[in-house]
Amino acid sequence: MADKVLRLRIQQKYDTVANWRNSQLILLLGEIALDETNGVKIGDGVKTWNNLPYVTDELASQLSSAIVTLNNKIDTVDENMQSAVVALSDKIDTIVNNVEQINTDIEIIENNEIPTSKLVNPTDDTAVLINCGSSIIE
Repeated sequence: MADKVLRLRIQQKYDTVANWRNSQLILLLGEIALDETNGVKIGDGVKTWNNLPYVTDELASQLSSAIVTLNNKIDTVDENMQSAVVALSDKIDTIVNNVEQINTDIEIIENNEIPTSKLVNPTDDTAVLINCGSSIIE
């Protein structure tokens, strides 16, 4: 998966405590807002500033831990996807090679050009074709 680099600046919502107290704005789920005391609240998509708890060191640590866990899971999924793509690509190559061999074998059979020593990979119920002079015996 290719990484994309975005060069941008993000500005979080910021206001005074007094303005936030009077605000009826509902912060979106995951939206971060700050006040002039560096108090931080994270929206839940339902509650206004006044009804949201401040982010504490404990909560910040839990969020950080959750983000690390999520990133690790994303990395694992990415690695598994890459492995699956490689395995699938190998299987497709094998199928293509088998189809090419089958097409070659069919062409040989249609042109009655089977060498005396050529056997068509016999399996349990597969007929063995042998060239006996000018005719094919099954």
